[in-house]
Parts: sequence; C-alpha cells; structure tokens
Amino acid sequence: MVFVQKKFIYHSRFKFILISLFILSFFIGLNAQSNNETGKIAGIIIDKSTGDPVIGANVLVEGTILGSATDLDGYFSIPDIKVGEHTVSVQMMGYAETKITNVEVKKGETANLEVALRPEILQGDVIVVEARAI
Repeated sequence: MVFVQKKFIYHSRFKFILISLFILSFFIGLNAQSNNETGKIAGIIIDKSTGDPVIGANVLVEGTILGSATDLDGYFSIPDIKVGEHTVSVQMMGYAETKITNVEVKKGETANLEVALRPEILQGDVIVVEARAI
C-alpha cells in the first residue's frame, strides 16, 4: 500500500514538471517570436557648426522607455524597437533639442540616423554677490 502511494506521488510530480516545462517552452517561444518583430535605430550625433561628434547626448524614442547615450565618437544604438514609425528626440546641454519624426523601423533592420545638433547659448538669471567688510 505504501509503495502504491509513493508511486502516485512520483507520478504526480513528474506530470507537474512535464506540464511546467511545456508551459515554459511555450512562453519562451512566444518571446522569441515577438523579438523578431523589432528593429534597431543607430547613428551618429555631430555638432552642426564644427562637425565634431557630440559625446554623451541623450537619444530617446518618444513614447517608450528606450534610449541611449552617444559614445566617445558620437555613435549610439537602440535595439529592440517595435516595428513602425517613431519619433526620436536628441538632447544635450548646450544644444537645441532636435526631434526626428517618421523614423521607419523595419523588422530585423537598422534605421540609420545622422543628426547635427545646433549649439544654443544657455541663459540664466543674473546673480548678484555682495560682500561687506566686518
């Protein structure tokens, strides 16, 4: 009687593990399939007046949480972007924000951008510092 109960318990565990593996492989397959429905945006950001690369500029895909910063050569790459048209925003201190609309991302391909940022003078409030002799 004890042998039959142990056999039943092992059989139930085996079924549970088998079903769990099947469900897990199903979701892994769905994830792999959904990854095929993405593309990439990559490119370079340069200074419009000098042609030099802009280091550390923020490149964001609007309406998503996806983005990147440019490297020492001004290059960036943003993977896993859903297929379709997107707006890309480029921001950097000391430059005017630039938006590129209608960036077409195609399945498994890279949309290449070259963006020239226009330098912009930052203006702030006047600060007056006074000193008095003691």
